[in-house]
Amino acid sequence: MLHVAGQRTALLLDGQPRMPSGVFADPDTGQLIPGAAAVAAAAHHPQHYLPDPLRNLAAHPPRAGDGDPVAPLATILAHVAGHPAVQQAGPLAAVSLSVPAGWGPRRRQYLHQAAERAGLPAPHLVTVPAAIATYTARLITPVPPGALLLVCNLHSGSSRLVGVGGCSCR
Repeated sequence: MLHVAGQRTALLLDGQPRMPSGVFADPDTGQLIPGAAAVAAAAHHPQHYLPDPLRNLAAHPPRAGDGDPVAPLATILAHVAGHPAVQQAGPLAAVSLSVPAGWGPRRRQYLHQAAERAGLPAPHLVTVPAAIATYTARLITPVPPGALLLVCNLHSGSSRLVGVGGCSCR
């Protein structure tokens, strides 16, 4: 979501409202390629495709010698920041990234490092339930002070129900 001069605009990346999260490592150059181009390249060399760098990071935290866990994330963030609509809006004043609620300091630090490598401001990390609650309260349904907002985070493999209280998001 791009917020410029009080207006919120959905950002289209590669012409789509959602960008594939995968990164392709070009076997000839070693260059990391994000988004739709990564998916297309993976059709020819699937072994060089990392479909979800965040899930990989969450499921198997990298150990020393397992490669650079930050590079795929930085590639994705740089691709988004380099998008023409973002460039036309001017320098990014702030960046918020959502993280799973259970992520500890090491994984959160990877996101900070990725944002720095991508040339972005230090990100504000928000848990997924808090991000959903804020989005809902600001853009969809105002939540009265002191009320509880139930966030249902459903996706493949797991589901979470989280009550977010004290939401004064407007």
